[in-house]
Amino acid sequence: MELYDITVIGHPNPRRLFIDESIDSAVLQRYIPYSAMVNAASTKTLWENIMRDRGED
Repeated sequence: MELYDITVIGHPNPRRLFIDESIDSAVLQRYIPYSAMVNAASTKTLWENIMRDRGED
């Protein structure tokens, strides 16, 4: 939930489990859109985006 800032309606304990509260919500969204993640294109797309951001095309 915290990686993409998704709100689950009716969740009994919606606090963050993995990412510190001081880090922006939806932190993973800037590297790989949720739609690409659920389409199983995550590993390749994530790596390409990280390398592009680092200037290592």
